[in-house]
Amino acid sequence: MQSAKICLNFLLKKSIQVVNVDKVKNKFESKNYKFLKFDIRNRKNFDHIPNFNYSCVINLAAVSDIKECDKNPNLAISTNIIGHYNILNFLKNIGYKNLFLYASSSAIYGSNSKSNILETTQPKPKSLYGYSKLSLIHI
Repeated sequence: MQSAKICLNFLLKKSIQVVNVDKVKNKFESKNYKFLKFDIRNRKNFDHIPNFNYSCVINLAAVSDIKECDKNPNLAISTNIIGHYNILNFLKNIGYKNLFLYASSSAIYGSNSKSNILETTQPKPKSLYGYSKLSLIHI
């Protein structure tokens, strides 16, 4: 959640138009900001998103706490994987061709993920969270 807040603050300070989709309450006020409250896990929610002229889409949604993922694997999988897929499917359906970014995680490299990670480092996730983030590379 902290990375989303930092990203939104950065974009809004640059006067970039932002549409934020989240299942929690709106925390920002700006003329360049539109908030849509819904859960990305439900594909049908995407039917209600206006087709804006998006220049970039950033997916920062995730159940990122490793203990929470282990405690509630259905929530983790449905948010981290199914929610991501629903975003991609929505973008495909509207013919989106611009930039798409998502927040990966060093957790895909396992327990030694704080050490040097290079482009050649092989993924070795040790948690459901790490596996869920790694799977997004292949979607």
